[in-house]
Amino acid sequence: MILRKIVFLITAFAFIQGQAQKLPRMHKRVAFFSSLNPKKLAIRLTAGKYSDQEKVDAIHSWIVYNIKYDVKKYTANDYKVTSLKKVLRQRKAVCVGYCYLMEALCSYVGVKCVTVPGYSKNIETDACDSLYLDDHCWNAVKIDGRWKLLDPTWNAGYITFYRHGFFNKLKYIFSLGRNNQMKYRPRFHRNPETKFYLKTGNEFAYDHLSVIPLWQMVDEPFAMEDWQEDSTFYLREMKKSEAYSDPEDWDGQRDDFHEKDQMERLKEYGWAGCEFNGRNQLGAGIADYICGKQFEKIAMEKMTDTVAFCRQVDSVEFYLKRSMVRHDSAGKLIMVEKLSLLRNIKAKNEKMKVDNKLVMQVMKHAQKDAESGGKMQNKYANLANTKTQNNKENVKQFLLKTGIYTTMPAKQRYALDSTAAAIKVDSVNRILRFSNDTFDRLLVTMENQYNAVLMLLQKHTEYMDSLRGYTMAVVKYRYAGLDDNDYEIQQLKKLWLTNLKYHDSALYVNRVLMFDTMMRSVKFGFSYIGKMNTMYKSAASIYIEMKKKCVASSSDAIIAAYVSNLEKTKDLHNYFSSWLITHNYVCIDIQKVSGHLEAIAKHGQQVLKQEATIKILAKSVNQRFSSLSKLNLKQRSEADKSLKKMLALKRKNCK
Repeated sequence: MILRKIVFLITAFAFIQGQAQKLPRMHKRVAFFSSLNPKKLAIRLTAGKYSDQEKVDAIHSWIVYNIKYDVKKYTANDYKVTSLKKVLRQRKAVCVGYCYLMEALCSYVGVKCVTVPGYSKNIETDACDSLYLDDHCWNAVKIDGRWKLLDPTWNAGYITFYRHGFFNKLKYIFSLGRNNQMKYRPRFHRNPETKFYLKTGNEFAYDHLSVIPLWQMVDEPFAMEDWQEDSTFYLREMKKSEAYSDPEDWDGQRDDFHEKDQMERLKEYGWAGCEFNGRNQLGAGIADYICGKQFEKIAMEKMTDTVAFCRQVDSVEFYLKRSMVRHDSAGKLIMVEKLSLLRNIKAKNEKMKVDNKLVMQVMKHAQKDAESGGKMQNKYANLANTKTQNNKENVKQFLLKTGIYTTMPAKQRYALDSTAAAIKVDSVNRILRFSNDTFDRLLVTMENQYNAVLMLLQKHTEYMDSLRGYTMAVVKYRYAGLDDNDYEIQQLKKLWLTNLKYHDSALYVNRVLMFDTMMRSVKFGFSYIGKMNTMYKSAASIYIEMKKKCVASSSDAIIAAYVSNLEKTKDLHNYFSSWLITHNYVCIDIQKVSGHLEAIAKHGQQVLKQEATIKILAKSVNQRFSSLSKLNLKQRSEADKSLKKMLALKRKNCK
């Protein structure tokens, strides 16, 4: 069951490999210089295609196959919008560039397409985070009278954050995966797919949320708090739904929204987005600034009409002042979010440290017990070898006793001794039979115990082998950018920690290490073998004496018992030897298993030592919020500059 879970977790890891089908090429090849003009490119791609579906297929396919994600811009937290011509020339963009290009190409061929800004849940988002600013965008297209969602950015491929490098790759190969050191070098991997292509809002709601409810396109619109607390993304429980029903007739509103120009869309996204999520003041501040600049343009056109000019200036003053207030609020909220994330990073680092310490203790415990079992088996394997040699020598000496296995009747028979001889033979037979039966039961018990121990060890070894898989998966997820708050690593470490419980049940019997319990029986068996050898040596001398004194009356029965007893004695001696040899092999097998367990435990400790050096750095958070603060301050200063300009004109022209 545990192995099944880990296989599921690894195969379900959407951040690295993706879960969707590979996207086939559905576009025409266009030469580089022929694709620098968006209008000409759109016409070339859709030539001979008549349905909206075919046109969107071709445009989307060309974008995801030809435009790569701009990792440098992403890591630098550069929020400047890149022009379409530059995107087509450089062949790279971030999400805004992908979406604007998709929208522009669709517009040139008569397909309705809108860029939808919103919030996303990704490897940097934890269940405890509060979402303030929208950080992603995607597209909505209308096909066959129905709006559908697509995300060309996430369909184009994925980012890996760590790489081996040349020398680390060599170390990784020659150490058979034990030395797995990487450096932080983000890199985009093109992997065109259909996971986020023409889906309903119900499917996008797993990790996408529009800044306004209009583009959610779900059966029941989410409130911001409900989507924020929804655990489906963190538990990787994606729900698929091919259809949705709007709670209201919003298709007409979406069509109206599509007819608006870019500035009007930004204003609606800003104001409605602020109503939807009160923490997102930056978009509303930008919307107020746009509105203020529009009134400023109108005012400048009516400079000759003093009354009309003054009225427009009042509107400019209202919107620019409100924009500045919103930017001030946004600046404070940006700092609040930054401090919240920094606290979370600190808590995650502490949690990682505690988890690693606990797992390290478990692995040390496993290694200690495995070493103990291995040493014990080595000791008793050597002892078994010694006992085997001694027993062979005893058997040899026993067989050399004068005439002991000669089955001929005795040459001399004394009638006077018949009663004493019968009693003596019967007594010896009873003692030997009792001893033989006792030792037989002891050997059966010990053999069952060996089988049980080997079965438990085999079970434990299988678990420990899966543990090696857990360690590699932890490293893989860690280098993918996940931390201890993410579901994948949480599950792996829980499975890792169950080693303690599994270890107790598999390696311990009544709180005693099973190697210790088994060796107590082995010691008793060895001592019993010594006693039996002494007993058979004494029996040999009795048999020789009895042979000389076999009587005429009942002589056949006495001799038959005598011969049978001798044969059984010989068989038991051989049984001792074979049992000792078998025990030696068992000891060697257990020793190998113990060595395997010890190697796995050491491997786990090596991984954990590497884990202990990992620390979630606040550097990227500081860089991101530094860029956001600069952007917010720039927008505020522009609003302030425009306001001062208009107020100066107002003082000059309005009395």
